[in-house]
Amino acid sequence: MPAQQTTPTTKLSALNSFYSEKRNQYLRDLPDHAQYFPVEVRQSVDETEAEEATKQSGESSGMPKQERQEIFQKLQSLCLKPPPNLEKKEQLYLEQQLSDLFGFEVTTELEEHRLPRTFGKMQAVPDTKKRSPFGWAHQDSNEENFEIAAHLLLLDDWHLKYAHYKQWYRNRHLLIVNPFEQRAVVAKLTDCTLPNPISYQFGGSSKLIREGKIWSPLSQGIVAVFFIPPNDSIHPGRIQLDQ
Repeated sequence: MPAQQTTPTTKLSALNSFYSEKRNQYLRDLPDHAQYFPVEVRQSVDETEAEEATKQSGESSGMPKQERQEIFQKLQSLCLKPPPNLEKKEQLYLEQQLSDLFGFEVTTELEEHRLPRTFGKMQAVPDTKKRSPFGWAHQDSNEENFEIAAHLLLLDDWHLKYAHYKQWYRNRHLLIVNPFEQRAVVAKLTDCTLPNPISYQFGGSSKLIREGKIWSPLSQGIVAVFFIPPNDSIHPGRIQLDQ
């Protein structure tokens, strides 16, 4: 019996079936999908609409594409196998590379304050109008949708310095890097607790999740998060990288 001939059409059909099954498996594996993923996150977003979303860029670094790729690859390896703490030399090297890449200062430690984790998984949290543990805060309408939460209760001395930490961390600007999609977003830290801190280290608003492609099949929610020292030229929104 002659072997069945494979045509370009059958190859394309097989490929479409493969990716369709991968996507369905990805959705099945999400914990409490309906609870943590609002409708607007799950719906596909038109590319034109995405391009019209809030974007910004630091000063052009003129960094060669190959060097930029190496930085993202390094971040990918750290995200997938995060060490308890980066060695000081590696930490300083990474901070310098990211600062050169984005055109503004990026750091894992600011004024002797750190986040409980630099690398971790981010869950999408519903956009609500409830009062944050940080209290009510006035926000610009263009910035209020780029919000991040970190479970600061894991800080060793949170119970001793609660009042100080609540004031210091409130609305800090953080850089969320998705090295798998080579995307970065600036967001405000607006909450110090998470609905599911056992499985996730960060929480993100629907717009942050969408603009950063945080839950794409490549990313699976894994991100790196850094402090941005006070900088009047940096505002919440997606960072536009030179392609």
